[in-house]
Amino acid sequence: MRIQFNRDTKLFLLATLLYGFSFSVWDLFFNLYILSLGFNNDMLGLIRSATPLSALVFGLPLGLLSDQIGRRISMLIGLSIGFIGMFMQIHLVNPVLIFVFGLVQGAGIMLFIVSRPPFIMAASKTENQAMIFSLSFGLLTLANMIGNL
Repeated sequence: MRIQFNRDTKLFLLATLLYGFSFSVWDLFFNLYILSLGFNNDMLGLIRSATPLSALVFGLPLGLLSDQIGRRISMLIGLSIGFIGMFMQIHLVNPVLIFVFGLVQGAGIMLFIVSRPPFIMAASKTENQAMIFSLSFGLLTLANMIGNL
């Protein structure tokens, strides 16, 4: 049996590959960048805690926001905000500002993450959803592995 994916699903899976690869490369090199600025491991740990802290705090409100504005636009806005946070982090040397933009990055990425499952549900047929979820997580894992080589 051949499974047919619509355009939205194909683009979503491509975005998953690009997202996974880019963020795994980011995670690797951002740590080295922070250490090259002369910060110690404790400061690195504090700075790196901003993204998951923000995701934890803003996860539920961002899920509600995604319900209001739509899944596709939420994913686009989330990735845009996440990339803005990343861009600002590498253009600043003040640890407080790097931490603040880590919070921004975390909020953006969380908006993307909480919008993914409902988007899959809306963009695909019921019989294809398990396959798309599996492919999504498999491709994300593959992209993370390749990005960390």
